[in-house]
Amino acid sequence: MDKKSVLLGLFFLIGGFVLLMYNSAQQQEAQRERLERQREAARLLQQEAEELDRTDPEIVSAAPVQRPRVAPDLVRPAGAEALPEAPVREEQFYTLSNEHVTVRFSSLGGAVQSVTLNNYPAELDGDEPVVLNGGTIPALAISRAVNGEMVPFAPSFTADSITDSSITFSVTLGSGIVLRRTFELSTDAGAGPEPYTIRHRTEFYNPTDTAFNVDRIFLHIGTAAPTNADPMGFDLNASFLSRGKYRSIPASRFREGGFFFRREAQERVERRTEVTWGAVKNQFFTSILTPATPAEAIVATGVRFPPELGSRNRDPVGVSAALEFALPTLAPGESRFYQW
Repeated sequence: MDKKSVLLGLFFLIGGFVLLMYNSAQQQEAQRERLERQREAARLLQQEAEELDRTDPEIVSAAPVQRPRVAPDLVRPAGAEALPEAPVREEQFYTLSNEHVTVRFSSLGGAVQSVTLNNYPAELDGDEPVVLNGGTIPALAISRAVNGEMVPFAPSFTADSITDSSITFSVTLGSGIVLRRTFELSTDAGAGPEPYTIRHRTEFYNPTDTAFNVDRIFLHIGTAAPTNADPMGFDLNASFLSRGKYRSIPASRFREGGFFFRREAQERVERRTEVTWGAVKNQFFTSILTPATPAEAIVATGVRFPPELGSRNRDPVGVSAALEFALPTLAPGESRFYQW
C-alpha cells in the first residue's frame, strides 16, 4: 500500500470521526432544546396554576369527586330542622331551538342538559354537530353543598309551559317553598352572540306563614370537555372576571403530572372572590354565565371522560364550574327573583 492510499484512508477516518462527533453534538443540542421547552411549559403551567393574584383566598380539595345525588330538602324554617324532601320523578326532556343552536332541557334540576351548535361539525368534514356540556350536572342547575359535596337543590321539576322560544319549570319543596325557573332562547337569526344566548330567571316564593332560610346556592356554568387537538389541555380551563381582572383555573390542576416533580390531582378548587362572570372553555368553545349581580365565589372540579379510540389523550379530564350566591331569608308571602 503506497503512502497516498494511507493518507487518503487517514483523511476519511478522521473526517468520519469529526462527522460523528458533530452529529452527536447536534443531537445533544436538540435534546437540550426539547428539555428547555418542557421546562418552560411546566413553568407556565405552574405559574397559571398558582395564579398571579394571591389576594383571593383559594380552597383546594383532593378528595375524590362523587357523582351527583339527590339532596334532602334543605330549605328550612329559620332555626328549624330540614323537612321531608320533594319526590323524585322520572326524567323528562324538552327542546328549544333556533337556526344556530338546539337546547335540550331536563326535568331533573330543571336545567340545560346539553346545547348543540347546529352549524359547527364536531369533526372536520363530519356530519355530527358539536354538543356542549358533557358533564353529569346540567348547565344552570342549582345545587347545595352537603358535607363538602355538591348536590341538587331540588330533585325533580315539572314543565308548566313551553313555547317556541321559552320553557318554565316549577317545583314545590316539602318545606312549602316554590321554585319557578324560566329559560328563554333568542329567535334572532343574525350574527353575534344573541342567537346563542339563553336568558334565565329563577323565582323563590314562600307561600307559608313561616320565614325560611334558603342560605347559599351554587349555579352551574357547565362542563368543558378536552379535545383531541389539545390533548394536554393547555386551552382547557374554568375562567372568571374578578374586580376587573381575568383569572383562570387550568384543567391541569385536576390531573396528575409534572415533568420533574410529581403533582397530585386536585378534585376541587374554590376561589372566594367577587365574580362578575364565570366560564368553562376548551380550545374551540366557551360557555359563559353572566349573573345580574356578582357571585361570591367560583368552584371548579375535574370531570373524567372515557378515552377515545386512537386519541393521544389517555386520561381525558375536563373541567366543570359553578358560581356561589348567598340568598337572604324569605319572609312569609315573599317572592325573590334572580336573573343569571
